[in-house]
Amino acid sequence: MEHQPPDDLVAARMQHAVRKYATALMQIEDAERERDGAYRERAHLVALLAAMTDAPSSRPRAT
Repeated sequence: MEHQPPDDLVAARMQHAVRKYATALMQIEDAERERDGAYRERAHLVALLAAMTDAPSSRPRAT
């Protein structure tokens, strides 16, 4: 007959695994929020730079 750990030990291991999973999931979500914020900031900076740049193709031609 095979030895099995007590139910409370199995439950404790399961709770530990669930906590580690929840922590990892929160870290992933935090990283995604930071990344999304960085992309938004970069897009705003690119738009600002484009607005500030006097591109020759956007200037009306003198006739």
